[in-house]
Amino acid sequence: MNKLCALLLVSALLVVAAAAAVSPYDQECNKMIKAAKTAATKFNKGDKQGAEAQIAKVRAAFSKAKKMDPKHPQAYLNFAIFCSNTHRYDESIEAFETAQQLLGDTNPQATQQIQQSMAKAKYEMYSMHRDKTYENGNGNLFE
Repeated sequence: MNKLCALLLVSALLVVAAAAAVSPYDQECNKMIKAAKTAATKFNKGDKQGAEAQIAKVRAAFSKAKKMDPKHPQAYLNFAIFCSNTHRYDESIEAFETAQQLLGDTNPQATQQIQQSMAKAKYEMYSMHRDKTYENGNGNLFE
């Protein structure tokens, strides 16, 4: 029984050590994801003020992560996806472009994923601009 207790204790210590080993950069990236999810939940429940507060947290964590390691693409990717999901396409495209530059040719699969996500963000941005143009009878194709 003592061996089992010792084994469980060692296992628990390893789990705690692994959790503590997360770098400050990764912690900020994780804060971005958590705040983005919370913002979406609050927005969907009609709490726009709460959502805006979470959006501010996403931006703060992104800014902090960029300062910690400006050459690491993860924060840019997280921020790009967040911006795309919240219809902030200009910022999304800019962050995707930066992430792609930082990755270079090191990961072709990731580069392809970024290019696809960037193309989708551009399409959505153009669609949004088109919709505004045609709103209230503006931009009639037949005139």
